[in-house]
Amino acid sequence: MNKPVHIGLAGADAALILQLTRCTPGLRLVAVADPQLEAVIVALRQAAIVAPRLVTNAAQLDAAAARGHVAVLEDVTSLGQAATIDIVVDATGSVLLGAEIALAAFAHTKALLVLYPALMVSLGPVLHGRAQQAATPLVFAHGSPALALIEVYRFVSDLGLRPRLAGICGAADLPLLDLVLAANWLDLALLPTPLDVAPGQALTSMALPEQLREQAQLAYVRAAPPAVFVFAEAAFPQQAALLEQAGLGKGPLFCFTQAAGFGFLAIARAIQSVKYATQPQLLPRYTVAGRTHKPLPQGHSISAGDCEPWLLALAESSVAPLPYALAMGCRLRYNIGPGEIVRWGDITPPTSAAARLYAEQIALLHRDERV
Repeated sequence: MNKPVHIGLAGADAALILQLTRCTPGLRLVAVADPQLEAVIVALRQAAIVAPRLVTNAAQLDAAAARGHVAVLEDVTSLGQAATIDIVVDATGSVLLGAEIALAAFAHTKALLVLYPALMVSLGPVLHGRAQQAATPLVFAHGSPALALIEVYRFVSDLGLRPRLAGICGAADLPLLDLVLAANWLDLALLPTPLDVAPGQALTSMALPEQLREQAQLAYVRAAPPAVFVFAEAAFPQQAALLEQAGLGKGPLFCFTQAAGFGFLAIARAIQSVKYATQPQLLPRYTVAGRTHKPLPQGHSISAGDCEPWLLALAESSVAPLPYALAMGCRLRYNIGPGEIVRWGDITPPTSAAARLYAEQIALLHRDERV
């Protein structure tokens, strides 16, 4: 019998724990780590996992796993350090914790599976470089809108078609992180405003706008249910005829769609395959920065009410912006007015692993920082 894949989970989520333990053959959950221990205990109880073992370090984790217990601990970096664990799954949703988890995993050549886009948007290029240096996979989870779109886009490209317009559908607010991740990964230009035309309506029979021939673009469509789509053009008439025979219409644009938002339900596919190891653009087009709501004085510690997530084309910024996910708690070195983008040089650099990685990423991307 094949040895099960041992999973160390960072983040307390009962639905994910259920998916890992009951619905995904070949996996064994050996540890759950989260700074909020009570949340872990509650999540395990909801997933009907009884008698977990409270531990404090990697050695105790390994001992508990050897006895068949699920280990529970506060220190998320112990997951990467534990010899028992094969894959570290990061479901914390925190860039600050995620940076520490990633560094510990790479230091011990553990595969890392990330379940939220904020980490990849903020630190994707530098984490990709660290994973390559460690010769270990860095995998972004299936089931997210960004990765669902990347899959469809690659499928369409593999057919020999020419993608012209890609998009994410949803009824919620603009999913900035997913859009930025997909745009950077696929090197697409982002349309500035959401569209109101659902996939398959009208666009397939429209004359192809000239700007789409020059540069494939990415859009957000306000529509339900959640889905992703790619409009593509045939490379030659015979190919268009085959697509018409397959029921995709007459063109000139052919629409390919896929449901999105599976989230944790798709985790097995991510674990079983490493071919989606992340390859973010070394020169990303966009980021999600922080834009101030009001004047902020020198020495102020940034909080959630001080700024909002703001889509920023990096070509528009002469200095490195501070990713929104890293802004909370940072102390300002200068006064900042309302409506301004917070820059890396505006803050006293924190000592967190995430901040150190971002400073490394600035150097990696050859961005001149004005302080």
